[in-house]
Amino acid sequence: MRYSDFKIITEAKAATLKHGSTRGHMGEYLLGGAVVAKLIVGDENVTAEQVKAVLSRTSKTKDLSLTFMSDEGDSIAFKNIISNKKNIADAKDIEALTSVMSEELEGAVRFANSDIYAKKWSKIFYENGKPDRILVKAAGEEDQKGTKADIFMIYKQEDGTERTIKGWSLKTGSNLIGQASPRTFENMQVFFKEMGVTLKPIENYQENPAEHVVSIMKQVSDDLNALTAGDDPAKETQLITNVAGFMDEHLTKKDPRVYIVNLGKNDYTAQTIRTMRKNLASVNLETSLKLAGRPTLYVHEIGQQRNFLFMIRYSYGAAKVRADGSKRAERHKIIVETGPLFKQLATISTKDVEQGTDL
Repeated sequence: MRYSDFKIITEAKAATLKHGSTRGHMGEYLLGGAVVAKLIVGDENVTAEQVKAVLSRTSKTKDLSLTFMSDEGDSIAFKNIISNKKNIADAKDIEALTSVMSEELEGAVRFANSDIYAKKWSKIFYENGKPDRILVKAAGEEDQKGTKADIFMIYKQEDGTERTIKGWSLKTGSNLIGQASPRTFENMQVFFKEMGVTLKPIENYQENPAEHVVSIMKQVSDDLNALTAGDDPAKETQLITNVAGFMDEHLTKKDPRVYIVNLGKNDYTAQTIRTMRKNLASVNLETSLKLAGRPTLYVHEIGQQRNFLFMIRYSYGAAKVRADGSKRAERHKIIVETGPLFKQLATISTKDVEQGTDL
């Protein structure tokens, strides 16, 4: 049985909501509610008011989890793994939440009504003439090792076993797709191996990670740019393979069933790694560095750094003593973010989403 995963991205707007949560944290809550509402109504289109009704009833429970019954006798459990106090407060204040995130709500509604898999399974459960038990689990704050999925549609079989029939991978509120710790050289080797780069050995790396991260970025930039030198189709193909493989790992963990959904402006857009990979052949790429401030490596359209496919940024925080006297160790972080070129190359049409084309 095939299922698809989705990475959901809400358009970046106000950083925080009424009670201090972010649009990103609440994006999966809205989408989960839209999926539940779609399963309840079956073959009909779901409305924003029906989604709000699901969220409103769920918000009144202690653990933000509730089981709904459809007219056909199907049991649809909505389970949210939310532990952060600010996130809980915003999830329970439905009027404020859906007012501020009204455009994302409409986007979630449109997606639930148009996605081929959401429509397929809601129709099957509606028409099969038997009581089904379905769990929609929003697990964004739960450690999901080995998967990018944050929301799962799970079918509970008669023998008590569970089968995941659909998963959504959410990345909301920013373009962040991955991060790593550069504290050890081994970590950096693993990180850049996904880009096809073998790092030159560095002695005593841990004595000064900040300095060595910059030298590593210079090597990576040089190695990738070497693949663009001259007119060598084999090297250009290798560059596409390296870059696409790196993004595939951070966006989907190389699961071909995953695609990305952007919620906002009363609608949604969708992207796939497959589409990006196909369109990369028509773009001339290069790599450049910005060393001032936070060192950043850009992979971008040649001559246009702002039109980047992705960037890798190094962030450092010095050790400090907090007001209460406790100490915080120094912090090193590598951050990966997508750029405008990714959307240009990876976006598919809503018709593709409706028909399951190129997913």
